[in-house]
Amino acid sequence: MRNRNNIVKKIVASALAIAVFAAGILMVPKKTDAADAYEDKIIYEDRTSEFKTMWKTGGQGTTPQKAGYVFGGWYENTGEKDGEGNTIYRALTDTEESAQAKVTDSNVTSGICAKFVPAYVLSVKAQLDSNTKKANDGAKAYVRVLSSVDSADYLRVGFEILLNHWIDATDFNDGNPLESTIVYDGLKVDTTDADGNVTKTDTYYANQIFGACSKYLNVWRLNDIIDANDAFRIYVRPYWYTCDGTKVEGLAKYIHVEDGYNDFISVPINIYQAGNIAGGYLQMKYNTEYFEVHDVEYAKLFDAMQHNAKLDGAVKFAGNSSANVTGDDLYANVRFTLTEAGKEYYGGVGSGTFLNFQIGDENFSNWEEELVSVDSWNVQY
Repeated sequence: MRNRNNIVKKIVASALAIAVFAAGILMVPKKTDAADAYEDKIIYEDRTSEFKTMWKTGGQGTTPQKAGYVFGGWYENTGEKDGEGNTIYRALTDTEESAQAKVTDSNVTSGICAKFVPAYVLSVKAQLDSNTKKANDGAKAYVRVLSSVDSADYLRVGFEILLNHWIDATDFNDGNPLESTIVYDGLKVDTTDADGNVTKTDTYYANQIFGACSKYLNVWRLNDIIDANDAFRIYVRPYWYTCDGTKVEGLAKYIHVEDGYNDFISVPINIYQAGNIAGGYLQMKYNTEYFEVHDVEYAKLFDAMQHNAKLDGAVKFAGNSSANVTGDDLYANVRFTLTEAGKEYYGGVGSGTFLNFQIGDENFSNWEEELVSVDSWNVQY
């Protein structure tokens, strides 16, 4: 596996060898509704006027939005072409410090593009370490969380992690953010037998685990977090800092140690561009040939939530709060089991075989009973 050279003041790519994958790590959110569908590629849109309006003197601007995508930073169109005839875009700034100087320059008049990256790139997977034991042996869990980036043009990457949704994982990192300037080309994965002998070694790359636009992996290991036989719930949301210093949060999900033992598939429902909301509903559709609902978990978005899973191929959700809340986050998490047909269809990590979930019929309002535009990502697992 290759390494990249050190990129000054940006993230650096290296190589990583780790142990056996657990079940249920491949989860790729993907918007597929016709009106909001995105192409599976990086997009640069000229947003010069928006850039000049949004950027605050001496500080960073509001993150620009595009349905189905996350913001990847401000770039300038160089007007040049590469060897394949593609336009060359260059990051407008290389550090947060230089961002302060360049973006307040009144000479910026044209050619400023917002880079948009398919949302699945900044989503979450989870993997069990081979040291984590099954069942009631009192062992501790070692869990790795993974996300990805589309290039090395970021200042740093990180995760927000809450154990049981209230214990901040930074408490286990001396209070420091769970951030890194190192990303990885791919994972070397050893499969071992009952005696600990390596039976084979596979290599997985970011585009096999997340999708075509993922180039490098961001990895964080959680050590000794809970007894391995517990259904402990872990909230994870990845983020990156663009070259201009903007923090961009990705798609959150819940993970559990027991998912790897019991072959549960945790499928998150993320909503975005919601503004302030106080209540609303949506529904998730799934293929009954492949899935059965195991249980449903509510995020802390609303004070009261309920669902109806006794429907043919759908789970309907409704919730409300006593005041307006910011809705750009995890709405709920559904855990499925695979039927025999589902197990046969799903080929596992790197196979290119995916299972699909559709999320829609969103209808939300704020406390003033005004309708609020809310959307969600379909999920390809």
